[in-house]
Amino acid sequence: MRIHNKYNRTISYTTDTVSIYESNNDTMPLSAKLNRCISQVDYATSYIMEKQLRYTNDMFNKQKAYNANTLVRDNNNITYITREKLYGHNNTEALYYKTGMFPISSYRKNLCVLKTKYTDGNYVIISDDSLYNPQEISTMLLQNDYYGYIQNGDWFELETRDWIFKFLVNIDTYFNMYTERGGRHNIDLICLEIQPRTPDRSITPPWTNTVENKTILDRSITNDRISYGNNVPIILGKIASDDWQNYLPSYVDENNPNGFGPLICEHIIPKIKSVPTRKLIQPKPGDTTSSIDINGRDNGIMNMVDIGKVWFLYEPEIYGYNRMTSVYDGMTCTQYPIFNKMKNRQVKFNGRIVPTILSSLFDLSYNSTRFNPIYYTSQNDSSHPNSIGALYHPFCGMRFV
Repeated sequence: MRIHNKYNRTISYTTDTVSIYESNNDTMPLSAKLNRCISQVDYATSYIMEKQLRYTNDMFNKQKAYNANTLVRDNNNITYITREKLYGHNNTEALYYKTGMFPISSYRKNLCVLKTKYTDGNYVIISDDSLYNPQEISTMLLQNDYYGYIQNGDWFELETRDWIFKFLVNIDTYFNMYTERGGRHNIDLICLEIQPRTPDRSITPPWTNTVENKTILDRSITNDRISYGNNVPIILGKIASDDWQNYLPSYVDENNPNGFGPLICEHIIPKIKSVPTRKLIQPKPGDTTSSIDINGRDNGIMNMVDIGKVWFLYEPEIYGYNRMTSVYDGMTCTQYPIFNKMKNRQVKFNGRIVPTILSSLFDLSYNSTRFNPIYYTSQNDSSHPNSIGALYHPFCGMRFV
C-alpha cells in the first residue's frame, strides 16, 4: 500500500498479517498512522453484520458475551472462532466450549484431555480437572470432529486402586488399515508413566515384587495362552505371565472394581493389525520342564490379528523401521507420531526411567539364541535380557474409540 506523509511524499509499505515495514529511509514515526488505521478498523467492525467475521484482541473473558463468528484467544494463546452466540460461561478456558468454540490455531501446547480419580468407594469418577469426559471424546472420534480439541501428544491420566497411568494420545495411526474392523477413528494410548497412588520409592512392578527370580514372560509349557504351529503370530503380551495379566490387562475389565472403571473400559477395544509369525515348536510328549522354543527367524506375516485390548508395542512402531527384528516386523508396523520425539522413547516407572521390553523378537542375524525378546535401555540402546535388571516395564498401549 502507499501512504502520503505530511510533506506529501509517497511512502510505500509492504504489509502482511504479522507486521508492517517502511520501504524507504524516512525515520518518521509510524505510530500515528498505525493508530489511525486501528481506529478505522475498530469503527468499521461496529457496523459488521452478525453473520460476518469479527475479531477481538481481548483474552477470552468468561463474563463477556460474544457474537457468532468472533475470533478470540484464551490463556493458552489458542485462537478460536465462535460457532454461536455465547452469553455467559463458567470457565476461563475457551477450549471447554466444544459446541460453541472452534479452535483454528495450527498449534497448541499438549494438555491432559481426560483425567480420572479412583475413589475410596471403589469406583472411578471423572476428575473436575478433566478437559472432556470419555463419551465426549468418543463422540468427537465418531463424528470425525476432533481437530483442535484433541491432538497427538495430549494425554489421559487414569487412576486405578494401586496406580496412576499416563497414556499419550496417537490419533488414527492405524485408521482404516482393514475396512472390516479398522474403519473407526481411534486413539491408541501409549503408556509412558506409572506412579503408585501411595507414594513409595521402593514399590516395583508386580513381576519383581518378591525375592524370587520372577519375569514378565512365562515361557513354560504349562502356559495355556501359548499356541503351537508353523505360523504362529508373535504376540508377546499373550505369552506374558500371570503377574502381567493381573496388572494392566485386568484393568480394562469393567467388572474389575480395582481397574479403570466402566466409564473408560466401555471405550477400549482390541487392536487389529498384521504381525510377523514364527514356527513355535511343540514340546516333546512327557516333557514338563523345557521352556518354549521358536525358530530364529520370522517366517511370514499374518493379517487381521487380534492382539488384545492391552498390547506390547513392536520395535518399528517406536523407531519407524526394524533395527534388530526382521523385515517382516517392519512391514507390519506404522510408527506412532509421539515417537518422533526422542524423549517419548522411554518408560518412567515410579519416578525412574527404566528399561523396556517389546513384542518384537531378535532376528537370527542379530542374535544366535532362539526365543529372545528385544529390550531397550533408558538410552534407547538394544540390550540382551540377561543384562536387564529386575526393574523394567514393557512399552504397552490400548485402543480407545
